[in-house]
Amino acid sequence: MSLRGRLLASFALVLLIPLVTLGVLAPLVYSRSFENEINGHTRQMIDQVSRRIDDLVADLDASMTYFQTGPRAQAFFGGSSPRSWDGLADDLERFRMARNDTIAGIALVSSDARFLGIGLHPVTRAPLTNEAWYQRAAQDPGQVRLFSRPIGRNLRSDLGLGADDVVSVVRAVPDGLILFDLKVAQIERIFRGLSLGPSGFLFIVDADGNIVYSPVNPLVYRILPAWLPGEAGLAVHRFGDTDYQLQSRWSRATGWRTIGVFSLPEALREAETLRLYALVSGLAAMILAFFSSLLLTSGFVQPILTLRSLMKKAENGDLNVHFTDQTNDEVGQLGAGFNTMIEEIRHLIEEVAEVQQAKREAELKVLQEQIKPHFLYNTLDTIHWMAQEHGARDITAVVSALTKLFRIGLSRGLESIRLAEEIEHVKSYLFIQKIRYEEKFEYVIAVPEELGEARVLRLILQPLVENAIYHGLKPKRGSGTITVSAARHDDVLILAVEDDGVGVSAEHRERLNAALVQGTQPGEGAGYGVFNGNERLRLSFGHNYGLRFVERAGGGTRVEVRHPWIEEKGEDYAVESPDRR
Repeated sequence: MSLRGRLLASFALVLLIPLVTLGVLAPLVYSRSFENEINGHTRQMIDQVSRRIDDLVADLDASMTYFQTGPRAQAFFGGSSPRSWDGLADDLERFRMARNDTIAGIALVSSDARFLGIGLHPVTRAPLTNEAWYQRAAQDPGQVRLFSRPIGRNLRSDLGLGADDVVSVVRAVPDGLILFDLKVAQIERIFRGLSLGPSGFLFIVDADGNIVYSPVNPLVYRILPAWLPGEAGLAVHRFGDTDYQLQSRWSRATGWRTIGVFSLPEALREAETLRLYALVSGLAAMILAFFSSLLLTSGFVQPILTLRSLMKKAENGDLNVHFTDQTNDEVGQLGAGFNTMIEEIRHLIEEVAEVQQAKREAELKVLQEQIKPHFLYNTLDTIHWMAQEHGARDITAVVSALTKLFRIGLSRGLESIRLAEEIEHVKSYLFIQKIRYEEKFEYVIAVPEELGEARVLRLILQPLVENAIYHGLKPKRGSGTITVSAARHDDVLILAVEDDGVGVSAEHRERLNAALVQGTQPGEGAGYGVFNGNERLRLSFGHNYGLRFVERAGGGTRVEVRHPWIEEKGEDYAVESPDRR
C-alpha cells in the first residue's frame, strides 16, 4: 500500500478523535470563559464602588478648598478677630444641611487651637491641636486624610453618632485644618444592591487594615490583613471546607482598598460539572489517541522518524549515514534519494578540499619564492656605500652574509630545514641590517644548542625579525634590542621574536591575533610575511599551530611561533596532524 493510501486510512481513524473530544473542548472553553466572566464582573463591581467613593471624597475635598479660600475662613485661620469671620458658621451650617445625608458634622481648628464646629463640639477643653489625628493630618498640608472609626478623639457628634458611624475627612490648610464627618450610611448606600452570589460580599479597609465598612457577615472578621492581595490582584483562601476568592482594588485617592469575597465552588458549580464531564471524555480520548499513535508509528511514522534522525546527523556534519528501507513506497524512494544526495555531498566536499588545498599550496609556493626587491636594492646600496667610504675591507663580510642569506633562504626548494640553519639565516639578515642601521639596534640570539637539530619550516623567523625592525624599532627614538629565542614544551617548539620598540596597544594586539586565527591579512603593525608564515604553519600542521602576538613586560612587541617538535628526518618531511583541516 502506498504512503498516500496509508495516510488516507490513518486520517480516517484520526478524524474519530475530534468527534469524541468535541464534547470536551466546548465545556472546557465554557468553564474557563464562565470563570473569567465571574472575575470580570467582580472587578467591575469593585471598581464601581472604589470610583464612587473616590468621587465622594473628591467632592468633599473640593468643598473644603472652597471654604478654605473664602475670606471669612482665611480670617479665622489667620487669627483675626471674630468680627472679621462673622457669618462663617452660618455658611457651614447651610452647607451641612444641604448635605445632611452625607455630612454629620463640620469642624474648623486653627493652629492656635481655636475651634468652630457645626454638629460637633469638644468633649473637654483640651486643645485639639494636641490630638494624634490633628498632628497626622498637619503633616500633609493640602492633602486629604481619612480616619475611619475615629475612636478616642475629643469631639462629640450632636447627632449622637459614634465612631463606627462616621469617617473623618480632614484637610490641612495654612494655619489649621478643616474636618468633615462623612456618614458611613452614605458609603453603605453605595454598596446597596451589589451582590457576589448567595454568600459573597464587598467590604472596605483603610490603609492600616481597619474595616471601614462591611455588611453583616461573620466571615469578614476571619479575614486576616496579610491574606489580602496587593494593589490590584486576587488570592484564594480556605474557610472551613470552602475556598473563597478575594479580589481587591487600591485607591490612590483615599488609600483604601475595596475587597470582594465570593465562594469559588458556589460560583463555579455549573462549570465544575462541565469540567468533570470534560475530564472523563478527555481521558477516554487520550487513551484512544495513544493506541492510535502506536498503530500509526508502527505503520509509517517510524521510517519517517528514522530518516529525520539521519538528516539531523548529516546537518551536524556526520556524512557516514545511510537509510535502509525494504519498501518501495514514497518513504523508500525518499530514503534512496537521501542516500544519493549524501554520497554526492561527500564527493563534492572531497573535491573542493583537494582543489582548495592545491590552490593554497600553489599560492604559498609563489609567495615563498618572492624576495622583496627593496631589500636587495638596500643591500647593494650598502655594499656600494661601504666600498666608497671604507674601501673593500667589509665588503667580503657583507657579501658573505648576503650569500648565506640567499643560500639558506632557497635551501634547494626544501620546505623544511634544521632550526640551526634557520637561526643562521636570521643572523645573516640581522648582520646586514645592523650594518645598514649602525647603532639603531642590537640583537640577541638565545637558542639552546640542543634544539638546533629540530626541523622547522624555512623562512619562518626572518619575516618576524623584519617586522620587529620596521614596525617596532625604526619608529622608536634611540636604539633598541631584538631577541630571538626558542624553547621546547613537550611536543611543541616555541620560537619567539621580541623587541623593545614602540609596541602595540592591547586592542590592536587582539585585532592582530583575531586576524591570524581567521586567516586574514593582519593589517597595520604586521607585514605580509607574518600572515604568510602563519598560513604556512596552519596549512602544514593544522589550526593548533601558528603565530600569536603576546603582551611583553616592559613594553615593545613579542611574537611567538607555535611549531610542532619534529626530530631530524633527512632533507625534508611531511606531517599529517589529526586536527589538520
